[in-house]
Amino acid sequence: MAPLKRIGRVVFTLSAAALLPQLATAQLSDPWLDRQHDAAIAVAHEGGPGAIEIAVLRHSQVVHERMSHDARRFECLRSHANLLYYSGELQAARLYLEAAAEQAAAQGLDYEAAMTYVDAAILAREAGDVGASLRLSDKATVLASSPRVEDRERTEIRSRIGA
Repeated sequence: MAPLKRIGRVVFTLSAAALLPQLATAQLSDPWLDRQHDAAIAVAHEGGPGAIEIAVLRHSQVVHERMSHDARRFECLRSHANLLYYSGELQAARLYLEAAAEQAAAQGLDYEAAMTYVDAAILAREAGDVGASLRLSDKATVLASSPRVEDRERTEIRSRIGA
């Protein structure tokens, strides 16, 4: 009887160990941060004097509190970049787009990562930073060749880069 119990524990332990990578990469979102994100974006959409600046300030807290495994971190970083862009902060917007692209790539979202790198490259070009624009375009090109990117997506990425 004792050997059966031991085998049962070993099997259970191996099964639980097999699930650990899935549990570690489970992407959950924080509902409180989700509500704060949505509220900050709503402020920007309402408009009015200083609405974008207020939204940037409110959203800054959200973007900095999102953990790397948060399912909405990519979206949050992109949204923050958009808010910064509309507030006139091109350099900061580009940096947040780069962070968003890195987050998307880490989540296996190669198409979204590549498109976000292209957006960052465009902002770098607008700011006159040709070196950064080329570097970011190269990152998008590498991601475009990923097997996770469909042919039509690849074509779209390359056409936005101008390749």
